Parts: sequence; structure tokens; C-alpha cells
Amino acid sequence: KQAISSVKAAIEKPRNPSFPFVECEFPALEALNKLGDGSLRSTLQAEEANIAFISKLVKGLAPAPFMGPKV
Repeated sequence: KQAISSVKAAIEKPRNPSFPFVECEFPALEALNKLGDGSLRSTLQAEEANIAFISKLVKGLAPAPFMGPKV
């Protein structure tokens, strides 16, 4: 939630208003701290965690009507 709040704040008030570019780093993957081993499993776990974060970020930034109807 803190990361999403920070992204919202950066979008609302960018450092340079004439160039409103926002860079977002993914939260630390503490539970997956084995990522330096280069294994496919670690890579896939990191990708899944990043996708989950992006999903939460998009839902936190965009109101439900913009996400489309539930069918």
C-alpha cells in the first residue's frame, strides 16, 4: 500500500511539472531473497510477484469503471 501511495503522490505532484515522468521501482521481494541464484524457479517467482504488484498498482490508480465491466 505504501508503494501505491507513493506512486499516486508522484503522479499528482511530479518533481519537474514540465516533464511529468514517473519512475517506479518494484518493492523488495524479501520472501524471495534467493534471487541471486539464477534458477528458473526464482526468476518465475520474481516475475509473478512483479505482475501481482502491477495488478495492485493499476487497481489502486484506476477507478473500477475504467477497468471494464465484470462479466
